[in-house]
Amino acid sequence: MLTAAAEQIERAGNCAGNLIAYCIREALMSLLDMGGKRRSPATDAIGKIICRAKEVRDGGSCEPLLQAVSELEAARDGDGPHVKRLAALIGSLARREPVRTKADLIDIYVELIDEANRLHANVTIQEATRLYERALTTLGRLFGRMGDRLAEVDPLTMVTAPTRADVASLVSLAGDPRILGYFYGSLDGPGWLRALADHELLQPPKTGPWFAYGYLQKLAGSHPEDVRKWLLSRPSGDELSDHQALLLIAVARMVPLPIADAVLRATERRTDDAAVLHQIAAYISELPAEQHSNSAVISLIKRSLLGGTTTDTPADVAYLTAGLLRVAVSSAGQGKARRWLRILAAKLRAACKRFPGELMALQKIDTLTLNPDGHVFDQLVAAVRDVARLAADQGMPTKERIDMLATLPSQLAGRLIAVHLIENLDADVDVALTVMAEEVAREEPMPETLALLAELAGREHPGLDQRMLGALGEPPSDEEVAALGQDEKLPKPWRHAYGWLIAMPAAVREPWARANEKVEERCGPASPHGCMWPKPTAIPVTHETAIGADVLAGLKPLEAAKRLAAFTLSGEFSSATRCHASQELQQAINNDPLPWIAEPVAIIDALDDPMYAERYLKALAEHVDELHEHVPDLLDAVELAEQKLNTEQTKPELIGGWANVVGSGLELITKVACTRVPLTRSDRDRGWGLIERAVRRREEELPDDRPDIPTNLSAINRHSMRALAAAVLYAGSISNGESELKQLLQLVDELLALDGPDGLHARAILARNLPWLAARAPEWTRSRWSLLVGADASDGLGPRTFDQYLETGAAFNPFLIEHRDLYLEALERAPDGARRHLLFGMLWKVDGYDPASVLEALQAAGDDQVGEAIKWLTFTALRETDMPLEDAIEFLRLALALKLPVDAVKPIGWLARAEGLDDDAWLDITLQAAQAANGDLDQPDDIARRAKQHPDDQRAIRIVRDLLNSDSHLWRLNDVAAVGLYLVKRTDPAAQVVREELREQLLKREFFDAREVSDPMCRLD
Repeated sequence: MLTAAAEQIERAGNCAGNLIAYCIREALMSLLDMGGKRRSPATDAIGKIICRAKEVRDGGSCEPLLQAVSELEAARDGDGPHVKRLAALIGSLARREPVRTKADLIDIYVELIDEANRLHANVTIQEATRLYERALTTLGRLFGRMGDRLAEVDPLTMVTAPTRADVASLVSLAGDPRILGYFYGSLDGPGWLRALADHELLQPPKTGPWFAYGYLQKLAGSHPEDVRKWLLSRPSGDELSDHQALLLIAVARMVPLPIADAVLRATERRTDDAAVLHQIAAYISELPAEQHSNSAVISLIKRSLLGGTTTDTPADVAYLTAGLLRVAVSSAGQGKARRWLRILAAKLRAACKRFPGELMALQKIDTLTLNPDGHVFDQLVAAVRDVARLAADQGMPTKERIDMLATLPSQLAGRLIAVHLIENLDADVDVALTVMAEEVAREEPMPETLALLAELAGREHPGLDQRMLGALGEPPSDEEVAALGQDEKLPKPWRHAYGWLIAMPAAVREPWARANEKVEERCGPASPHGCMWPKPTAIPVTHETAIGADVLAGLKPLEAAKRLAAFTLSGEFSSATRCHASQELQQAINNDPLPWIAEPVAIIDALDDPMYAERYLKALAEHVDELHEHVPDLLDAVELAEQKLNTEQTKPELIGGWANVVGSGLELITKVACTRVPLTRSDRDRGWGLIERAVRRREEELPDDRPDIPTNLSAINRHSMRALAAAVLYAGSISNGESELKQLLQLVDELLALDGPDGLHARAILARNLPWLAARAPEWTRSRWSLLVGADASDGLGPRTFDQYLETGAAFNPFLIEHRDLYLEALERAPDGARRHLLFGMLWKVDGYDPASVLEALQAAGDDQVGEAIKWLTFTALRETDMPLEDAIEFLRLALALKLPVDAVKPIGWLARAEGLDDDAWLDITLQAAQAANGDLDQPDDIARRAKQHPDDQRAIRIVRDLLNSDSHLWRLNDVAAVGLYLVKRTDPAAQVVREELREQLLKREFFDAREVSDPMCRLD
């Protein structure tokens, strides 16, 4: 449309003005369509009002109607639909909310639309041309090349004393947030701070990034007084959002001048936000000591302590509070102790209500510190203690100090007063005596009050005895003591006195001695710490020993087996279990296996426990090379376990039973056979007989039929099916195993006739061995192929068997060649397995499995199949360094031409780590993938680093350009941009055009160092 308008200007025909205006309006409106569909909030709100009014007429509540009216009011006063759509478009391009202020580019754009709409017939060519020029300027400032847009900002950055006209020029360029970021990043000096002091463009936003922050941070160092004055002129915290408050504090932290007044003002009613608290704590902790006693600093700490000890505090409140309290104590030491004692006592009172559990569990007060690892409550107690000491040093009267501490809950006040008076006892002994009389009369003894009492008793203060006797009350008479029965509850006064008497002078203990003896008989000696809760401690738990591997190793195997059989769960063996005992058996065998190999039958018989017997056989399996001479003995042992399985009833409390022992024995025999040890005919037959009988013992309880458990896992959890897996290994492992193979095939024929769970589970075991059966018994497999995987199988088990093979078995070349149709059919039933086998056929270059054919088959099954194939090929190329990549790359190239979803393409980014992929192929496929995914590939930083190795290759430059268009994490975007900045500085003429494209993309992503500056006077940050 804009091109058509330009052509009409050149022609200057009779109706050119009208046509130009029409083209301009359509161009402006078409861009708005890119910002979303037009919606009218006012129309929506009116519709709601009508519906709610009907409800009110029918007797409904008025509240929904009032809410709808409020929505209409907001729609009337808020942005119109043009503004919202344009803002959405700018935000999508800049990846941030647009900058808004009066008379900005968004307003100018909407005014252009309104003006074009107002033009009707007989528009002069001059009017239309002026409209066209303004439209081009506005569109260029909003959507033009970033380099050109930045160049228009440069003259403003050079102005040292901006005027109102300069501010208006800046506003007319505002809209895209990247322009404002570039502007502030290019400034030096305080001129623009003064010009924009109260302007929207300088103020911190309620949410999102603050473009002026870097500029103000720079000025805080070069012109701190200007920044300080500006901060002092900002609104108070109750007019700011939490985000705005913390941004202002962050700037204040950079000002090397006293600025606590500004911070205090900015944080008013904002200290319940964790981020704001962090900024305040950081500011306060950075203050020099001479500013700690500043009134604004004191008020700021006071306010922050209130925010830091509320019920919904941030997780690291202890860290924040410790820093605040350290400065508070420092301030108290500078002559402010009286004020701080009053403040901290009030905070501690509030904390006692918020943390009642911590009040009860408080440890000795003289051990508390302002440790960030401690609890906030403990820190406050420590701070009050320290500030009270400083108040005494600064001459604050004793009574005033005690009165302030006495405002705390009584169980804490007495402890703090006691620890405080001990330090000043010489001057305050009379006060201490009065305090102790009150404590003894009404409170339980605690470490601090007991210590103060002991100190007074040691000084033999006159009147102490009488005061303490009066506080404890009348002691019981000898007759009352004698009359108390053994089962009667101890009187409360006796129990109260019991804790205090440990520190009382002799004259007080004497009359209470008989009663105290009664209490001590039941409770033991009184604690020197009074009623303080003990500090939680960790109790180390040692490894439980049943018998001990070293003890078993010192016995002959049969003696050790009998010792294990005699093990019980109580008595000399403490709380050790049979599981501990079986582990010790395994350890003893592993330490010295040879003695345990000779008599396995006698050992299993002596153990007389399936758990021990199973552990014994599993331990022997770890030393299979030592067993070659003892195969007959091992067979005897497994036959004994089989006999016990058939004849003995396993105790219900025993785990597993003899079936597990037989299973472990079969695995052991199979493992020995796999070592290719020569076996006699008799031993081979006995081993096969054990396995065959185990396969036929299918009366075991079936596992739960759950859809989330794969069939092969359900199968392998059955003893009979594990025996079938052992049968395949056994038949294939023993020397001259043709008879075993024949026996195996007969057994398989028997199993193929089964249906239901038995048939399904047997086929799940056989499925993974189909390639082995086809290789060892090709005629048998061919003759039974339909029974194995086709329609001749009962209960529909044929396709399920093939699906199990695809999921658990290895790809097999002959199957791929002969049964391609089965793989294609299975894509619907077992997509993961079928896809994997098809891709192997492609990589092995099997006929009919070329990249185009495989892609066509996968695409027919769905785009997700193609995406999964891309992922599999990519990660397999990383793991298998010798994987042939030619057809894999061809598959990816063809797949990328299908316009796949971005998520399907993203994994190709991992190929940057594939060392086996040559650079030329990597550049081609990665560029194609980056274009298909709009740069949104996995591992963009790895891709950029590999592209950097080809700095003058246009494909590498385009790859980095496209990566910068994605929404990668910031740290990865920075890595990509670092490579981009390196590439744009190259000078190869052949790549100049694509380097300019890369430069523009860097500028769009706000990496302004990429800009080429023709004017040496332009300064870039």
